[in-house]
Amino acid sequence: TSLIANVLGRQTAAERGADEALFLRDGFAVEGAATNLFVVVGDEVRTPPHGPDLLPGVTRDLVVELLRGAGMPCEERPVPAAMLEGAQEIWITSSTKDVVPVTRLDGRAVGDGVPGPVWRRVHALFQTWRETQGP
Repeated sequence: TSLIANVLGRQTAAERGADEALFLRDGFAVEGAATNLFVVVGDEVRTPPHGPDLLPGVTRDLVVELLRGAGMPCEERPVPAAMLEGAQEIWITSSTKDVVPVTRLDGRAVGDGVPGPVWRRVHALFQTWRETQGP
């Protein structure tokens, strides 16, 4: 599979002052140029499911496992693009960036414009995992 769209998306994002590009396919947010996506709306944490439109992510899978292990449900379901606008939190994951909060999307604040409480919990879980079991 060619990843040229991902490279160009990341380049365009950088030209616009963004750190990452999020890709939409058929009205759904699927992933970043080199990251996986998580969205918090209400009490729900959602990440797009594995499939042909999603690059596998080791860190994504670990975060899903950490969430569930801590009793925090994580739904692996499609993320409608409109869900991004109403999200209290958005984060991206990758093996090189770990778990990163998205505080602005297309120039608008996500939630309160600061890392949210669910991200803080996930970040703490991830750091504990790294210190006790990680590479």
